[in-house]
Amino acid sequence: MPLLDTTVFVDLMRTRSPEKYQPALDALARFTTAEDPVSTTRFTIAELLVGVERCDDPANQQSRVNTVLAGVLIREFGEDAMNIYAKVDANQRKIGRPIGVMDMLIASVALASGQLLLTRNMKHFQDVPGLRLAGYG
Repeated sequence: MPLLDTTVFVDLMRTRSPEKYQPALDALARFTTAEDPVSTTRFTIAELLVGVERCDDPANQQSRVNTVLAGVLIREFGEDAMNIYAKVDANQRKIGRPIGVMDMLIASVALASGQLLLTRNMKHFQDVPGLRLAGYG
């Protein structure tokens, strides 16, 4: 079961934009089975909630977020992820390719849980050592 990055959920909410929606849907079909729930992190949910707060119709957007998150397993940021985060941050700085804090937190949870990270933004995560990535779009 993959861990989904924020980009996947954003694209799944774009039902009126098939050029974004369909690749995300196809990627989910490729990397999941009916028996395995998909998972994400609280950091991803926080990013989606920022979108709710910034949009013109928060009630409608919140409803869309709730729909897309229904049945999704939430992976927590535990001690293993915390230690991995420190290593990821140090590595990104060392190689001169820092990425956003939320992306490092999401990557750390994926690494700690041993999950493949599914994202549209491969570039954000490509330099994280040991992170298994799948992209689309």
